[in-house]
Amino acid sequence: MKSILVGLAIGLLASPALAGIVVDTGTPAQSSGGWSLYRSGDNYQYLAAQFETGQDEIIDDVEGFVAGLGGTFHVEIATDINDQDTYMFSQQIQTVETLGEWQGVRDANWHLPAGIYWLVFSVRPGDTLYGWMPNPSPSPLFSEAFIGSGLAVWNGATGLDFGVRIYSQDSVVPEPRAWLLFIVGIGALGFSLRSRSRVGLRRQAAYPEV
Repeated sequence: MKSILVGLAIGLLASPALAGIVVDTGTPAQSSGGWSLYRSGDNYQYLAAQFETGQDEIIDDVEGFVAGLGGTFHVEIATDINDQDTYMFSQQIQTVETLGEWQGVRDANWHLPAGIYWLVFSVRPGDTLYGWMPNPSPSPLFSEAFIGSGLAVWNGATGLDFGVRIYSQDSVVPEPRAWLLFIVGIGALGFSLRSRSRVGLRRQAAYPEV
């Protein structure tokens, strides 16, 4: 019995978690053009997309498909993009020069109660990114927005179609080592059950029912 419990423990502890995709627009094609995400002196443009969580989530990865010459920008989550007091999370990201790749926060551990939020990509004062977000993505979010030089508030828009993906903590793709442990655990369980079955057969042969 102990060996069965050990096999179950190994299998359960190493088993990969079920996918927890909150948002995944799919990956746009790499491109030398798209919606600007940049700061140059007093000139700038930020982008945002609205998403919803149907339940409380522990957010693990928050990324946008970003291109540019490299530099820094911020990934932020807010309930009202026009009210800085509602910005719940903000983290600066260092980018690389690229025509487009997923860039953002990994292992965020951000707790989001069920609700509607904005995912904001900003190049705040002190940031250095001169870039863009290629489009279209295969399955874009419906509600998007932008703000830039000369605008007092965010402008709602559709058709920006840039790439966004948000994964909850239980959606991390398991590493090969985790898969190996899972297989070993299941194998140990199967071997234990088979061994118990053989012992049972021998006993029945030694002590037949009368």
